[in-house]
Amino acid sequence: MVDLFDRHRLVTLVGPGGAGKTRLANTIGWQLTPSGGVWFVPLAPVGADDVPRAVLDVLRAQDTGGPYKSVVDRLVEVLAAADLTLVLDNCEHVIDAAAALAATLLARCPRLRILATSREPLRTDGEALHPVPPLELPDPDSTAEEARATAAVRLFHDRAAAVSPDFSLEAGALTAVVEICRRLDGLPLAIELAAARLRTLPVEAVAARLDDRFRLLTGGSRTALPRHRTLSAAVAWSWDLLNAEERDLLERLSVIPGTFTEDAAEAIGGPGDLAELVDKSLLHPAEPSDPAEPRYRVLETIREYGLARLAQRGEVEAVRRSHAAYYLDLAETADPHLRTSDQLPWLVRLSAERDNLSAAIRWAAESGDSEMAVRLGVALSWFWFMRDHPPESLDLLGRILQVPGADDPLVVAAHALATTEVVNRQEEADAAFDRIREALSRATPGVHPVLEMARLALAVSSGPDRAAPAARPTDPWSRSLALLVEGVLTMNDGRAAEAAPLLKRAMAGFEELGERWGMATALSTLNAALLRSGDPQGAPVERATRYFRELGMPEHSMENEVAAALRGDEDGGRRHLTHLLDQAGSAESRAQVRLGLARLEWRAGRLDAARAHALTGLADTPPDRSTPHLVALLLAVLAQVDAAEGRPDEAVRRLDHPAVRLTLTWHTPVAAALAVAAAAIELGRAQPRRAARLLGAATALRGWDDMETITRQAVDALGAAGFASAHAAGAALSRAEALELVSKVIT
Repeated sequence: MVDLFDRHRLVTLVGPGGAGKTRLANTIGWQLTPSGGVWFVPLAPVGADDVPRAVLDVLRAQDTGGPYKSVVDRLVEVLAAADLTLVLDNCEHVIDAAAALAATLLARCPRLRILATSREPLRTDGEALHPVPPLELPDPDSTAEEARATAAVRLFHDRAAAVSPDFSLEAGALTAVVEICRRLDGLPLAIELAAARLRTLPVEAVAARLDDRFRLLTGGSRTALPRHRTLSAAVAWSWDLLNAEERDLLERLSVIPGTFTEDAAEAIGGPGDLAELVDKSLLHPAEPSDPAEPRYRVLETIREYGLARLAQRGEVEAVRRSHAAYYLDLAETADPHLRTSDQLPWLVRLSAERDNLSAAIRWAAESGDSEMAVRLGVALSWFWFMRDHPPESLDLLGRILQVPGADDPLVVAAHALATTEVVNRQEEADAAFDRIREALSRATPGVHPVLEMARLALAVSSGPDRAAPAARPTDPWSRSLALLVEGVLTMNDGRAAEAAPLLKRAMAGFEELGERWGMATALSTLNAALLRSGDPQGAPVERATRYFRELGMPEHSMENEVAAALRGDEDGGRRHLTHLLDQAGSAESRAQVRLGLARLEWRAGRLDAARAHALTGLADTPPDRSTPHLVALLLAVLAQVDAAEGRPDEAVRRLDHPAVRLTLTWHTPVAAALAVAAAAIELGRAQPRRAARLLGAATALRGWDDMETITRQAVDALGAAGFASAHAAGAALSRAEALELVSKVIT
């Protein structure tokens, strides 16, 4: 920062109120002292006409007296040959006078340097701006150590320890401090005022009361300027410097909880100059979702103040309706684009608008506007599906359904489909699938792809014979989706060879449209169908991986990559899976890779390594998302390890788990994997004939890849003929009979 004076004679520290500009200016002043005198001029109590006099008063020790035409002339006389730095602090309320004086003095005093602090630039020639942003905040996924190291948390801890010496950043206290620092936007003044409250309140109470921050954060230092003694005074100082149009715009923009574009600002706030609000540090540039479309944000503290002002005018509800209407239009515009070749920018845009879309739904639900609430739910349901039903989607869809008159079958189906992602118990799953069945019975087939995905989920859980009738496609994308769904159901019914042509046709349709989700999903499913039908080459899943990554859905490609690694040689597969583990960005992805490593080590006979990977995989399964298939498959590997080590009863106890009971009934390969685990248990009990029959049952349940080790052991115990007889008996069972046989062993 100091090196700016090597190239510029006027440097302005610019930032919002309470960001620490004055403190930084003092620090810089001390660093500049060796290169000449530093004179600090506080302009906060000064009017515009008195700015030159305030500077002269500070320099009075160098005033030699004598006549002069004006105060400015006298300043020039004093400073003409001086090698010093003037610090003009708090220029924002006298910005024109401060700028004029700075320009005059710099032009007439060649060795003078000026350091100014202001909430907006002076806008004079030669000015260099140095932004003073809020303090560094912890990232959402920061570790405790990383959070403690951030500037905002360190400042809070330092100030808190001064008023409460026993305060420490441990456990719940650290969580509360992180919340306080985030909600106060990392502003040093606000953080210091919050820390001072620890004289009388526990830190958790301070965090809980931030909705009333302007009454909470008072009682600053008695030696501070009046506007630095309370948070409300600090914000009011900035507000009073705005003209009426700027205040009106900022108050209307305060209803926007997330970042926003210029179009959104105009639709919600009305016409106005956003650049002026940015210059005055009341609006902040945000990271754009599109480089050609800048985004902005209002700090939460400024938002709270603006909302209070808007409420005094009785305009909050009207502006919130404008906000909801704008984002409804955006969602409905984006939805059909998500099923076209230009889906990527729309996915990015909707992701950037997450907070605003959520707020729009909450407002529609709270105000009882059922039409708007349903339209928002319908428009966003496919986006949420492509984002694997983020946690807020379940809550928001539930809010919509609580609005009288909002019992729309598509919203019901979307809510039930999202529910299946967070349930772990059979009764919860049954209730969700019952709601899907009821919604499909009321919905118009083919209206929306979420209905088709709900039908697929119902078929996977209950079997194709209990699924709702197929939709009647009305457009090329929907026709391709119908073929994809039919292909999945056919493959899950054990007819992989028949599924492949359906999936190829689906792939061709999606390719013609250039739609990545459809191409990636069709390729992944086609690959599984070809492998199950005996084609060792499979499908080019590398393309599917690329499409999923472009869509921001890497978890969906991980299963393909793990399967490819398991088909290769042992050492190469281990290297590839270890590399994938380093790349895995989510808990679910890590659990998938750990499952692959556990299966690979089980095949290799390395039981300790298989156990370690499976246990780590279970620990990695995301706590906020239902992944019963992953949990069941990891438990199946652990059960096989237990049985191989001579502990079959421990293996049975291992499989006494809700995820196992839930997925055993699904029409997926998980049931077959559990049948193989049951066979391993029977081998561990010295019952090879029962094991062979269970391996046959696994075939009846659509087969599983990891059957070689158990099959070899059963053949060794029974002989080829004995094994073939018992296996055939198991393979001849119906699905219900096969599930009953497996259940008798593991439950």
